Amino acid sequence: LEIRLFIGTIKGACRSSRFDRTVSIEYRLTAIEKPTTPHHCKDPRPVRRLVVLYRSIVGKKIIVAVTGVLMLGFLIGHVAGNLKVFLPDTPEGRPDIDEYAEFLKEIGEPLIPHAGALWVARLVLLASLILHVVCVIQLARLNRAARPIGYQQNRFARATESARWMMYTGLFLLVFVLFHLLHFTLGWIQPSRFEHGQVYENLQAAFNQFTWFAVYIVSIAILTLHLVHGTWSLFQTLGWDNPDRNRGLRRLAMGISVVLFVGFVAVPTAFFVGVLKPIDGEVVRSGDDTQIIIVNSRGLNAAKLEQED
Repeated sequence: LEIRLFIGTIKGACRSSRFDRTVSIEYRLTAIEKPTTPHHCKDPRPVRRLVVLYRSIVGKKIIVAVTGVLMLGFLIGHVAGNLKVFLPDTPEGRPDIDEYAEFLKEIGEPLIPHAGALWVARLVLLASLILHVVCVIQLARLNRAARPIGYQQNRFARATESARWMMYTGLFLLVFVLFHLLHFTLGWIQPSRFEHGQVYENLQAAFNQFTWFAVYIVSIAILTLHLVHGTWSLFQTLGWDNPDRNRGLRRLAMGISVVLFVGFVAVPTAFFVGVLKPIDGEVVRSGDDTQIIIVNSRGLNAAKLEQED
């Protein structure tokens, strides 16, 4: 409700050497009634409060920041796990990354079923990614709705390429994550060359082909482009940005993105150029024929099996 109260009109003379005129000045006092707080905002129920938060612009930005932190933490842990492919095999002759994958599936046992905690983490991260992308799209639409008539010419004074492509790279990454789950988790992309639990062999089967090597390299490059601006925006949303440290924060965002890029690219590149070799090898029997030793092409013992009586 807006109430306008007319106070009065004051007339005064303004004289100078060249002009003679009367200026009429009208003073009005505008009293705007403070809107009452909607009843649902006072609702103490947490779910209702979350809905109100989600519908607000500030709430959407907070959701984008929180989901961004979750996904950034996951990426750091994921690249660290991927790099275990370069470690020596276990004493039993099993690739270290296969042992690590089995460890992830056993988290929470016997309280939680086998691989249960891992799938919960996957679903939470997937939901975070979807919510992240949806909120970014909604914020972009609200921004455009605030100015329905566009500018005749757009000139970006400080916006980087990664900043202008955030929404599109985010949509691409959502599709890529779904593809990645189908490829290396469920094995639906190459079912004839996929074996559950054999992470090393599955990576080798995929990345010795140029098609899959190129798909992952391009996808990792787009991820890096997204991270450069996304990490910097995260610092801004958290209120860490300040003129005296913005340059350092931008360098930190770039450094994190570059390190993740190198870490992710290293694995498919090592398989494609032959640095990481297949496990397949020859069978060698011991002198007394009581043991069968499988020696793989990496020069390591893939397995030792006692011969049955």
